[in-house]
Amino acid sequence: MSFTFKPHTRKRKNKSGFRARMATRSGRKILARRRKQGCWKLTVSDERNCRRHREPLPRSSSNAGKQRHTYNKNWAKIKRKKDRERLEKRASAQHKPK
Repeated sequence: MSFTFKPHTRKRKNKSGFRARMATRSGRKILARRRKQGCWKLTVSDERNCRRHREPLPRSSSNAGKQRHTYNKNWAKIKRKKDRERLEKRASAQHKPK
C-alpha cells in the first residue's frame, strides 16, 4: 500500500501559486487577507525552491560517468565563513578615514 499524499512542487505551485490566486475573485480575496495580516509569504510562489549548497565536482576523466554534483556537507561552515568575511570587509570600509 502506498501513501496517499505525494507532494510535487509544480502541482502545488499551479494550484496555489500567485497566478492561480490572481485568476479568481476568491483567490484575490485570499491575497488581500494575507496582505492585511502582514504575511511575509503570500503564496507558495514566494518560496525558494532551488537546490542550494551544492558544489560541482572537479571535471576530469575519472568522473566521466559519475554524478555531476555532490552534496557539500560543510555548507554551513562555508556560509558562516563567507558571512564573516563580508561583515569584516564592510566594517573596514566604514572605518576608513576620509
